[in-house]
Amino acid sequence: MGEIAPQAEAQIQALGLTLSLEAMTDATVAASDGSAFATPGPVWHKKGKAARIIPEGLHGVDVEADWIQSDYHGWVYGYKAHVSISVAPTTVRVVLDACVTGSACESHVL
Repeated sequence: MGEIAPQAEAQIQALGLTLSLEAMTDATVAASDGSAFATPGPVWHKKGKAARIIPEGLHGVDVEADWIQSDYHGWVYGYKAHVSISVAPTTVRVVLDACVTGSACESHVL
């Protein structure tokens, strides 16, 4: 779950690039944001995850997820969706890039 299927990411990027090259959108004026969402199932507490020790009896824990602090949701054990869109006022606004990571910081993804 750590990333959107590579084919979907490639299709989103190809569409953004094509629309930019055709001057339908302006990718030089863009905005990015992220949204945290919880993984289903049990959480793996931070100290245990750091030590890579899954508590005995804890089944179905998502080992790829991570702890993310969200201004809206507080601490979330899960993933973060990162989306970049074109925002030029004179062209079509489209999604230029999208991915899902365990990273809490957009600057690491950008």
